[in-house]
Amino acid sequence: MVGDLQLDPMSFNPVHGSQDAILERHEDEKENIYQHNNYIEIDENNTLEAITYFAAKDDGVVMLQQNGETIFEADVGDGSPIDPFHGLWVEDGHWILEVAYVTSVKQDNTVHLEIIGQVYRNGVNLNDLYGYEEIFGYQPLGGKPFYFYQQDGVIHLSYDGQDLPLWYDEVPHYGCCSYGMINPRAGSNWVGFWGQRDGVWYYTEIGQY
Repeated sequence: MVGDLQLDPMSFNPVHGSQDAILERHEDEKENIYQHNNYIEIDENNTLEAITYFAAKDDGVVMLQQNGETIFEADVGDGSPIDPFHGLWVEDGHWILEVAYVTSVKQDNTVHLEIIGQVYRNGVNLNDLYGYEEIFGYQPLGGKPFYFYQQDGVIHLSYDGQDLPLWYDEVPHYGCCSYGMINPRAGSNWVGFWGQRDGVWYYTEIGQY
C-alpha cells in the first residue's frame, strides 16, 4: 500500500489494483470475524451457550452453559464499549471460547482500554499453555484451527498448529465504530486482515482458491 490507511471513510492506495476491487474480492464469502453466534446446538440433546454478565462495572464474566448449566466462567475484566465475547466453536468434541479481557487505565482525565484476547479450550487458557501474550481472531479455516497470537511484542499467525511465514508489528482487532472496519474479516475458507510491519500497512488474505 502507498501512503497512510485512512478511516471514516476508509481509504487506501494499493500498490496494485484498486481499493474497490481488493475489498470486493470474495466479499460474498466473508463476514466480520467477531460476529459469531453465542449458541450452538451440538445435537438434539446437547447445547452450548455463552452469556456475558457483569455483577459490577469492573467484574465481568462470560459464562459457558451446557444444557442450561454453567460449566465454565471466563473473567473479562471491566465493562467497556468492547463486547468481551468473540466466539464459540465445537471442534472434534472440544469447545473453544474466545473472549477479550479489558482493563480500564485512567491517565489524567482520559481512560485508556487495555484489551487482551484470550482463548480457552475445554477450560484451559491457551495463552498460558503456549506462553502467548495474547490470542485473537480464532476461527476454523478450511476445517483447521487458525488464530493470531502475540509473543515478545510480535504478531504471528498459527494454522493447524504450525506458524505461517508471516509476522506483523500490529494487526488491528476488537475495534469498534470506524476502527471496526479494519478488524479481521473471514468466511469458512478465508481470512482477510490489515497488518503493519516496519511502518508499512499490508492487506492480506489467506484462504483456499
